[in-house]
Amino acid sequence: MKEIKIGLVGCGAVAPTHINSYKQIPGATVKTICDIKRDKAAAMAAKLGVPNFTENFTDMLNDPEIDLIDICTDHASHSPLAVAAMDAGKNVVCEKCLSNTLEGLDAMLAAHKKHPELVFSGIFQHRHEKANLLLKKLLDRGCFGQILNASVYLCCLRPDAYYSDYWHGKWNGEGGSVLITQVVHFIDLVNYFLGAPTSVVAQCDNMAHQGVIETEDNAAALVRYPNGVFATICGTSASAVDKGFNATVIIGGTKGHIELAAFRPVYWRFHDKQAEEEVAALMKDYHEETPPDPEKPHYGGAHPAQLADVVDAVRNHREPYVTVEKAAVTARLILSCYKSAKTGDWINL
Repeated sequence: MKEIKIGLVGCGAVAPTHINSYKQIPGATVKTICDIKRDKAAAMAAKLGVPNFTENFTDMLNDPEIDLIDICTDHASHSPLAVAAMDAGKNVVCEKCLSNTLEGLDAMLAAHKKHPELVFSGIFQHRHEKANLLLKKLLDRGCFGQILNASVYLCCLRPDAYYSDYWHGKWNGEGGSVLITQVVHFIDLVNYFLGAPTSVVAQCDNMAHQGVIETEDNAAALVRYPNGVFATICGTSASAVDKGFNATVIIGGTKGHIELAAFRPVYWRFHDKQAEEEVAALMKDYHEETPPDPEKPHYGGAHPAQLADVVDAVRNHREPYVTVEKAAVTARLILSCYKSAKTGDWINL
């Protein structure tokens, strides 16, 4: 089995989750980590047992042993880093959201089209969780009948201190706030379940972080999917809920209905007896996967599964389960929400 060696760039909050995930994957090794702050990279390398660190991204691009570049930086740098990596012949996995602009997103997709032999995946780890994989199977089997509607609701708290760095809460850095950074995972699940949306109208506001952020802490959207299905999206990062995320995803159809809270089924009804039994059996023995970074339990425990799939895709020259094109559908929807909020118009996708 070929050893896949990884160069990880960006030693921020999500990096330990990725590094600890690779430790669980046979035949995967994080060889080098990179951050523009050399002391930050050095400290993380020492803490997590990574043999090499650098402040120069091109060091990893010029290393012939590195097969995969893992991008864990701020949103604004995702696109230029991914494009540079693919132009250097490296496979890429990039954290959400793929880009903070539509232009950056298009540049990433164009680079992959130019280098189709390379693996390029976007991180949406919740697509790999047991409950969501089962739900997708039931949807594909037609157990919901005609899909009628879907909804997403998320509330969490991001205090002022969260936005004290150079990029969070800034349009040219984060590209938004609660939609692009917190609600994005739940919107992606609806896309995973229902397919690519066709249009969206949205409103955003900064209601509780005045003078702290440029972007939104409260947002709502109406998303149209094929066959006339609508989904409602509502999220806030200024809630009284100050521990983790309080999030609900609902999918409703003529023959099936399910409600997920924190990514696990809490209520379901199906006309199909087998579907009812499959969900009940899953929940009977259900247990949460252990998060790779105990300090970030709200990330869930599915990063190892997604990164294992990416490593296998690189090794076997195949598409990953979450292709960049699939991840881009969600990124484009998020960015189009902001465009709609500025213009007041429906945006076609």
